[in-house]
Amino acid sequence: MQTVTRLLIVMALLLPARSASTQVLPPEATNVEIAVMWWKPEPQITISSGNLSSDIDFVTDLGIENERFREIRVTVKPGRKHKIRFAYIPIRYAEEGQVLNRTITFRNVTYNINLPVNTTLNWDLYRFGYEWDVVAGRHGFVGVIMDVKYNKFDAQLSSPVGDEATEQEVPVPTISGIGRVYMSQYVSVTGEMTFYTFKWDDFDGKIVDFDLYGQINVNRSVAAQVGYRSLKVDYLLERDRGALTLKGPYFGGLIRF
Repeated sequence: MQTVTRLLIVMALLLPARSASTQVLPPEATNVEIAVMWWKPEPQITISSGNLSSDIDFVTDLGIENERFREIRVTVKPGRKHKIRFAYIPIRYAEEGQVLNRTITFRNVTYNINLPVNTTLNWDLYRFGYEWDVVAGRHGFVGVIMDVKYNKFDAQLSSPVGDEATEQEVPVPTISGIGRVYMSQYVSVTGEMTFYTFKWDDFDGKIVDFDLYGQINVNRSVAAQVGYRSLKVDYLLERDRGALTLKGPYFGGLIRF
């Protein structure tokens, strides 16, 4: 929460002083925004499942490689300072016949060195949120986002000695800061930051989500977007734990109406 507060303060200081006119720029005056982004992040994923499970590195142990994913973002603006937000990104990794360079244990199965293993990792990340722009003017805005990041993922390992899988669903309520500055009438830079730790019952977790991007608005209705995103989710649930990090540049486009 302190990180979000600092971000809001910094963004507020970056906003130029508002003139007497508070008319927003044409892109901000639209009611609906639909964006499609393509992201090819660098994965850092470690998962452990079961009492005797190893900490399995899905990159070095199981050989998953960088993949490109498509994200859909939808924003509905019932008011100039109010936005309803939705995002969905399906993350998929698969690797066949990776030969292990060490012995690992996943749930109830031990996979010995030199054994070929097939790996599948699916991670569906949904985001449902509401944004309130505390400061909004013709040069940009600073706001707060209250949302739920719903994570659903499953990991499967299969080999001649046996198959095992784990599945988790992790809904995370978060509070984020967002700020946008217009460098010119149709060029803007936007930053979002979420840092949130949570605990209930036997579940502990942390999420850090940083997104920095620039938009070039071809006209009022069409824009191109280029950005960099770093997403990290850590969790501990009974005998399962994981550390999942994705980071890298992305690009895409959006339409407004």
